[in-house]
Amino acid sequence: MSLACGGLVAASLASSIAGAEAGDLRKLAIDWARGRYNSPLVCEIDGDLVRGLRRLLVTPAPRESVIPMGRVIFVEMETERASRCFTDLGDKVVNLKGTLKIRLPGPPRPDSARRELKGLLKRERAVTFDVVSGFLLETPIGKTAVEPRSIDFAGGTARFERVREGSDTERLLAEYNSPRKLRLEVRAADGTTIALPLFLADFR
Repeated sequence: MSLACGGLVAASLASSIAGAEAGDLRKLAIDWARGRYNSPLVCEIDGDLVRGLRRLLVTPAPRESVIPMGRVIFVEMETERASRCFTDLGDKVVNLKGTLKIRLPGPPRPDSARRELKGLLKRERAVTFDVVSGFLLETPIGKTAVEPRSIDFAGGTARFERVREGSDTERLLAEYNSPRKLRLEVRAADGTTIALPLFLADFR
């Protein structure tokens, strides 16, 4: 598991909207969410508590249809030496690996795309995408009798929510200097839910 945060690359969040192709709210939403994110955690390694980072990448998907889509890529952590991992709030952490393909539901709204996105973020403080396809492999960390499981998120949702003041997510991310802090919640059709605090490390 990589334990170094590395330098944050300054990014203009406005450019994620202004630089996108005008005329399609679905593409603007993906460009708003795109980036390389980190999620903090703590692992016990050889009896010591060590801070680490889970890494996650949001990118536009290769053009396979006329509807703009994105990918949420969960990078597997190196946890062979860890006996357990958890958040600063004490919640147990598992290893996650896989890619989800996402898209914003609804029409492109060509005449009001930027205004619609800004209004959505002002009202909801979040953008919720449909998960078109994708599995996540969930693997327990440390010695355990629990077997890894593959979770199908097709038909579910991926919600990127701006961190709310006073929330647990804000406290978890307080020490990180980042232009964007989010709470990601991915929910499968069967109700299985994974939530992660995220801070932007690099706009991509």
